[in-house]
Amino acid sequence: MTHPIHSLALRRGELALYKGQPVEIEAVFGFDIVQVRDLVTGGRLEVEISHLSRRDTEVDSTTDQTGFKPTDEWREIAEFRLEVIKPLLNSRNRTRADVEARASEFNYRPNALYKWIAAYEGDGTLSSLGRKQRSDARKTTFDARTEDLISSAFKELKPKDKQFTEIYQTIKDKIAAANAQEKANNKDSCCDGSVPGNFKPMEIPSAGTVRNRFLAIPRRQKYSRLHGARSAEHMFDPILGSFPGANCPLDVVQIDHTLLDIMLVDEKHRKPIKRPWLTLTFDVCSRMVTGIYSSIDPPGAMSTGLCIAHSILPKEEWLSGFGSDAQWPVWGKMTALHGDNAFRMKMLKVACKDHKIDLIWRPVKNPKFGGHIERWCGTLAQAVHSLPGTTFSNPKERGTYDSEAKAIFPPTEFNQWLIERIAAYHAEEHSQLGMSPLDRYRLGIFDGTDKHPAVGLQPRIQDPRDRTRLQLDFMPFEERTVQRYGIEIDKIFYYHDVLRRWINAPDPDSPKLKRLFRFRRFYAHLNSVWFYDPDLDDYFEIPTRDSTFPDMSIWDLKQIRCEARATKLPNSQIDEEYLKQRYLRMREQEEASAKKTKAARSKSERHRMWDASPKPQVAPAVQDESDFDSDTIEPYVRVRGFSEMPETATKLRELHEMASEALYWDNSARIRRVWDLKTQWIPYTRAKFLIRKAKELLNRPKAPRLPCLLVYADPNSGKTALLRRYGELHPIDPNLGGDAIRAPVIGIEIRSPDEGALYDSILKAIQAPFKIQDRVQKKRNQILTILENIGTRQLLLDELNTAISGPLLKQRNFLGALKNLLNELQMTVFATGTPDARIALALDQQLESRFEMEELRRWTYGEEFRELLESFECRLPLREPSELQAPIYAKRIHELTEGYIGKSLSFSCALP
Repeated sequence: MTHPIHSLALRRGELALYKGQPVEIEAVFGFDIVQVRDLVTGGRLEVEISHLSRRDTEVDSTTDQTGFKPTDEWREIAEFRLEVIKPLLNSRNRTRADVEARASEFNYRPNALYKWIAAYEGDGTLSSLGRKQRSDARKTTFDARTEDLISSAFKELKPKDKQFTEIYQTIKDKIAAANAQEKANNKDSCCDGSVPGNFKPMEIPSAGTVRNRFLAIPRRQKYSRLHGARSAEHMFDPILGSFPGANCPLDVVQIDHTLLDIMLVDEKHRKPIKRPWLTLTFDVCSRMVTGIYSSIDPPGAMSTGLCIAHSILPKEEWLSGFGSDAQWPVWGKMTALHGDNAFRMKMLKVACKDHKIDLIWRPVKNPKFGGHIERWCGTLAQAVHSLPGTTFSNPKERGTYDSEAKAIFPPTEFNQWLIERIAAYHAEEHSQLGMSPLDRYRLGIFDGTDKHPAVGLQPRIQDPRDRTRLQLDFMPFEERTVQRYGIEIDKIFYYHDVLRRWINAPDPDSPKLKRLFRFRRFYAHLNSVWFYDPDLDDYFEIPTRDSTFPDMSIWDLKQIRCEARATKLPNSQIDEEYLKQRYLRMREQEEASAKKTKAARSKSERHRMWDASPKPQVAPAVQDESDFDSDTIEPYVRVRGFSEMPETATKLRELHEMASEALYWDNSARIRRVWDLKTQWIPYTRAKFLIRKAKELLNRPKAPRLPCLLVYADPNSGKTALLRRYGELHPIDPNLGGDAIRAPVIGIEIRSPDEGALYDSILKAIQAPFKIQDRVQKKRNQILTILENIGTRQLLLDELNTAISGPLLKQRNFLGALKNLLNELQMTVFATGTPDARIALALDQQLESRFEMEELRRWTYGEEFRELLESFECRLPLREPSELQAPIYAKRIHELTEGYIGKSLSFSCALP
């Protein structure tokens, strides 16, 4: 299950969470650093944006306590309100006169517009502007005859009927005529010519009622009836001459597919397979590439959706997955998306409408309007032509060059090259801009120009659940009714109990028809679909009814159906069992012939990539800033001219080896190395003592109810760094000669007091296969079996204090599940957290009695604190000493940082 999307607004005064603590953003220093103020302690600190999270609200933004359902009529009202306030949104120079003028234009009171602006800027979703339904909403008080006459009058609107009074008069005339006709018919049926006593004429509705029904008609449909189809096109279709409004970053983003001129090889045999497709998005203003999706599969709705989601989401975690430390600070929703006719797909129209992204279609026979992105694709093609295995742009240019024989790049390595090429392009000067795309992007975000003020950082989607929701919103979907057996898509049946309440549900607009629901599919994995529940405004994963059904892709399915048609197999004989058996035979044939033919290798490589591609799921939380690998150092280029530095050479003995190496770099590189210090482990006496104590627990023989250790401290005290260092000292042993890995120590982060989330975190930590929708008991049994086999003896728990969040019953269940795991596996625990962690353990006295509590106190001013500052300085690449340990400096640093090691380290890095 996911939840509605929320994003973190990155501007001064916004509230957020940092390490679970409420903070207020005070200043934005760039794409990655902000200054925040702790709302509990009042302290100020600089943190990375990626480590902030949005503060959750008490009430869900889309479902109220009355059971509100977002209907099409509701969406029409919300969209109209958004159109009214759109020119006033996110405007720093908005005045009351502007609001009053806009309110007067649409005949509203200014207070109503202020209310809508506050709601939309606070939530950022369409649901904030919708009107909640009353309990009697959509229930008519008229009989069926009156309703039919009103509906027929609306359907018979003519271009001349442009005044509402004329429409209302037409309805009154129709009802009066119908009453007169029925009265005459009743007279004829009576022998004496009188009107029967049970005759009841139709009521004439009030003008207000008819007006409300009229306003509920979709605007384009109504406008087309009253003013003609051509006028509706001019009114509602976008007009594209150039790019009006593409003056700021993400105002207009172009999207396109391109087939790259290079032959790839498969990962297993390193033999040629085929050329890759690249889908990319491109910011017209800054010329930044905002998102990409590369695949050997043909492009379509799936690649389009994944590329747009990649464009909107932050990219740090994705880049680290490819082992890249490139800078790609682009995130946020674009104002308008511009594409050619290949992107006229229903999925894209629905998703962009839901996320308030304007769609601009390239005019027919006007390719010049896509020139920005096409020129960059040409630039990329030139770079690709220099790689081994290039096919060049045509056979004449290729000549006798054997592309397949020279090919060396598998898809993963080619993606790594592509990332580095994009990063290099972002840093190169652009001939038309007169600066690099990254500098132009930075200018539009932070500084602005004479004509256009800075727009600031876009709201950033931080929560993994929000990222999942966004990806699902941009996935292709099918519409189906829910039957007693579930649903059927392409001969595959799906069912889950979440569908039970929607079986044979009627359409709310046409009760005689069954209601259609949206089911989104991830084309690489067809063993489940994602059901959108319109009442909850949320997604649920629905598995296949047959749990043994293989995880085939949509391209496998199409090939099987195509082969069945070729053999003239009747459609009635194609069922789930046929698909399953044919798929298994097809995979066996592909594996057997993978070395022989390029087509078979291509299919085999596709399956490898599909198996490796993750389904939409809740991703792991962002790590604490002290959790990064301290051995990851960016390979800077040394600068000539610093080889002879006799006065500095005499000081090399006093510096840490990493700092002494950096002395010969240029200033910008040395400054960046200063900030790298925050990721290094700096040992001190108290930390060594605690690590030694945890190791003693690890070395204890297995026994019931082993003792455990909790280290608690205030934020910025180095708790997570301590736990991280301990984990590095006890890595997982691959045990290549044995049957399984050896993992005596496993570390996880506690995100909520949820038993299922605890099991999910453990399974992810050991990289065990599992499904999110699996029962809790199944996951627990899996953990007991695996941890016993790999020899796990100690569990590392970070942020144990989060166990006090949520209902009391969930907290008790969580602690009970943890205690049972420790009992059955006879493990010990090394945990860290804020002082609230002690409160969490107090809920279970048996568990609390096992823990020894150790506080990581703030540093007091004295000789040890000065030695700590000296250890900081010896790791800084300084050509002259700063003397941080001198009493005059050390005492002031202690006063400013309050003795917190994290603050002291950040301050020391900023001071030189």
